[in-house]
Amino acid sequence: MKERRIVKLSFDGASKGNPRMAGGGGDIINCEGEIEMEYFWNIGNDSNNMAEAYGIWQGIKQLEKKGVEEAIVFGDSQIIIHAMNEVNQSRNLRLDRLIKRIKSVSKTFRRLEFFHVLQELNDLADHAANKAIGLGKNELSVNLHQSLELPP
Repeated sequence: MKERRIVKLSFDGASKGNPRMAGGGGDIINCEGEIEMEYFWNIGNDSNNMAEAYGIWQGIKQLEKKGVEEAIVFGDSQIIIHAMNEVNQSRNLRLDRLIKRIKSVSKTFRRLEFFHVLQELNDLADHAANKAIGLGKNELSVNLHQSLELPP
């Protein structure tokens, strides 16, 4: 059974050389504004757009694993956000195939909304995506952040 709460997914991608070593990452933030999870994934040598797409792909897969049913998704890639909102289609066949897979998984959620934000407002996800560069190829890191509830 999926959770009935809205969370925020913030994603980003990084490529050091475009195309060069690349990775995607992001954060899942609960409705209280607390980071529940940070993830980052090294995808090997690839372009920044593919890194962005894999950043959102892995974020949606993590939402699915957590049983989240509704999320608001933020990213600083207009190409990816426009593709998710069906504003335009990519001219890159690999990127287009990945976007179609992401859309297919997205349909299993009760509600996912996609919004573009300025790069300056996507610092957490940017930091996570850049951590991916330090991992080995195809290595995924998922860090759960749990706040301790102290008794009254």
